[in-house]
Amino acid sequence: MNLGKNVKREGDVLIALKDGLLVFKDDGTIDVEETLVIPENVDYSVGNIDFPGSVEVRGDVRPDFVVKAKGDVIIKGVAEASTVISLNGDVEIRGAKGRGKGLIKAKKSVKAYFLENIEVEAGLDVIVDRSIENSKIKAGRNVEVTRGIIIGGMISAGYSVVANEIGSNLGISTRIEVGIDPIVRERLKILEAQIKLDEENIKKLTKVLIELRKLMKKSGGKLPPDKLEMLMKVSQTLINLRESLDRNKKEFEILKKDSEKKAKSAQIIAKNVLYPGVEISIFDRKFYVERILKKAIVFYQDGEIKIGGYKE
Repeated sequence: MNLGKNVKREGDVLIALKDGLLVFKDDGTIDVEETLVIPENVDYSVGNIDFPGSVEVRGDVRPDFVVKAKGDVIIKGVAEASTVISLNGDVEIRGAKGRGKGLIKAKKSVKAYFLENIEVEAGLDVIVDRSIENSKIKAGRNVEVTRGIIIGGMISAGYSVVANEIGSNLGISTRIEVGIDPIVRERLKILEAQIKLDEENIKKLTKVLIELRKLMKKSGGKLPPDKLEMLMKVSQTLINLRESLDRNKKEFEILKKDSEKKAKSAQIIAKNVLYPGVEISIFDRKFYVERILKKAIVFYQDGEIKIGGYKE
C-alpha cells in the first residue's frame, strides 16, 4: 500500500492530513482529495452534496438540490432555484436563476456572470460580470457589477455598490443600502426592537410594583404569601430588565457610532446612469431618485446624502 496525497502513517494507523475524499487508486495508492469533482449536473443521479473540502461542479445545479462545502465551491454551469453554500471559502458560479427561492452563501466572496431572482449572502464581496436582476444581495464589503446593470431587488453592502446602470427607465423599484455591514444593520434593528420592548415592560412592571408596595403599606408591612411571591418576582424581573436594557443601549450606541464612521467612506456609483425609482439608504439617511442622473456618485457627508459626478 502506497501513501499518496494528504495521508501519513503512525504505527498501524493511517491518518488523513486534510479533510476530503478518500481515494483508492489502481496502483494501490491511497489519497485524500481535497476537491470533490462532479463531472456533470447535480441532479437526482448525484443527490445533494455536503463535502468537508472544496467542490467543483462542471455542469448545472438543478432545482431544489443543495451543494454545500467547507471550502470553495465552483459551479461551471447555472444554479437553478437551488442552494449553494461555502462555509469557509468562496463561491464562483457562472450564473444563478433563483426563481425567488434560490440561495448562494459564502463566508468570503461570491463571483458570478449573472444573478437573477436569487438571495446571495457574502462575508466579503459580491462581484458580477453582467447583471443582478430582482435579487436580494448582502455583502460585508462591496457589490460590483463590472460591466453591467443592477435592476430591481435589494442590494446591501458595507461599503460600496458599483454598476454601469442602477435601476431602469421603467422605474422598477430598486433598493440600495450602503454604509453598514448587513449583519450589523440587522443587529441594530434587533437591539432597537428589544430596547423598546424592555422599556415598555419596565413601565408595566413598575406600575405593578407600585401597587404592591401600596398594598403592603396599607397592610402594615405585610402581604399574603401569593402577593409577597409576586412582589419578589416583579422586583427581580425589573432588575434583570434594567440590566438587559443598559447592555443593549450600550451595544446599540457603540455599533451606531462605528457605523456612522464607516458611512463616511461608503458610496454608490452608477458609471453611466442612475434611474428614477431607485431608493438609496446610507447609514440612517434615505434618498429617492426622481430623475435620471448620469455618471453619478452618491455618498454620505456631514450627516446627509449627497450626489456628485463620477469620473473614471
